[in-house]
Amino acid sequence: MGKVTIEFDLDDDDRSRIAQLFPKRQKLDELIRTVARSGAEELVAHASGREVFSTIRELRLYRTYRLLAGGMSIEDAGVLLPSLWKISATAANRLIESTVARYRVELADIVPGRIKSLLDEAKYDEESKRWRVELPTGVIKNSVIDNLRRLNQPNPKPSDIGEIWEFATETFNALRKEYGLAEKLAPRTKTR
Repeated sequence: MGKVTIEFDLDDDDRSRIAQLFPKRQKLDELIRTVARSGAEELVAHASGREVFSTIRELRLYRTYRLLAGGMSIEDAGVLLPSLWKISATAANRLIESTVARYRVELADIVPGRIKSLLDEAKYDEESKRWRVELPTGVIKNSVIDNLRRLNQPNPKPSDIGEIWEFATETFNALRKEYGLAEKLAPRTKTR
């Protein structure tokens, strides 16, 4: 396999626009490299005839695949794709879900990695005595539900807040164990 190095001048205006999309991003150059490398890989695949796109939808799926395969997180793709394709955030999330489903084998580590992040970000709710986990609709949520069925664990319950689901501690920790994460205990409540 050969290696090609490409250098190009990045316009200050382009850098500024990308920075506006990701205002909290610390390593902007890393993100720009991912976008540039993904674009170059897409063009080479197209020019060589390895990938031929007969519809815009196929091109969008492949471009999203290249970004994710190049190391872009699902969250970053969710921010970039609306700007790239001039689509809504909801349409971008559907595109990401379709891409992950279409390139399931090639992106095998993307979904488990995202689920691990979501499990690590979970918060314990004292009132309901359950763990609150964000489960975006689509491939991520379906993967979690499928794993819980296989583990013979009860399904989480949807909360009344967006895509937040509530898990019993036993179910939550069974899922964490499935993804190689350490058990999390509910915080102790203060007694008077």
